[in-house]
Amino acid sequence: AQTDTFLPILSDLSKIESLGEGVALQIIIKPGPKQFKKNALRVIEKLKKGKKFEEALKVESVAITLKDIQRAFNPQKENKNPGEPLVIDEEAIKAIEKKLSKPVFSVNVRLIVSAPSQFRAE
Repeated sequence: AQTDTFLPILSDLSKIESLGEGVALQIIIKPGPKQFKKNALRVIEKLKKGKKFEEALKVESVAITLKDIQRAFNPQKENKNPGEPLVIDEEAIKAIEKKLSKPVFSVNVRLIVSAPSQFRAE
């Protein structure tokens, strides 16, 4: 199901009082970084190899995470049954491939609100 992501913003903007309240909305859109599609293709490769989505999103780095420390202290949890079939997240793969089929943009949204009280401004 497609949703209009701008509709909730427009709905909230319509609630602004004509006296004493105001809002400024700035949206800056530019083509996404070239590296984005390359990284997304790497994520798809990892998913097809049976990695979990969270693991596939990790970028190769030298940083040590809490999970790395936990695996070091509990290596028996890491051992997988070699006869166990790979679980491939087909939905995640399809979603990423669908996103890559369209142009990718970097978007920066700034919103400034003015109101007589903190409650109304929020």
